[in-house]
Amino acid sequence: MSERSQLSDAEMEELEQRIFSARNYVVPSRELRPGTIELTKESLSRTRQARRLGLAAICCFALWFALMMSAPIWGGWRNRISAPFSAEIQQAAHELQAKGACDAHWGLVEVFSRIRGVSHKSDGTQDFGS
Repeated sequence: MSERSQLSDAEMEELEQRIFSARNYVVPSRELRPGTIELTKESLSRTRQARRLGLAAICCFALWFALMMSAPIWGGWRNRISAPFSAEIQQAAHELQAKGACDAHWGLVEVFSRIRGVSHKSDGTQDFGS
């Protein structure tokens, strides 16, 4: 409840008369206005900073949300640009060993060469990019 509703009309009238009678000897200090202005500027500055921080957080969330919603669209590119898993490389090396083409260690070299697009010539030199 407010203070006004707790006071009777007579008490309120007496309070207003006291405030009115104090008008001649209650004087604000010289620093009141500059101090009030400075406090207001600081308060506005903090409010603006909070708004900017909130806006930045909302923008980050919106960007994250947009990326997550578009993940199925750009997710297909991941398979084209990512390297194979180590299990896949090991499996390919073991398949080369099983065919009798080479031993397991050289099979790893062959698999990586295929992935990178490097072919080994019969004379021991390498042909890059073919």
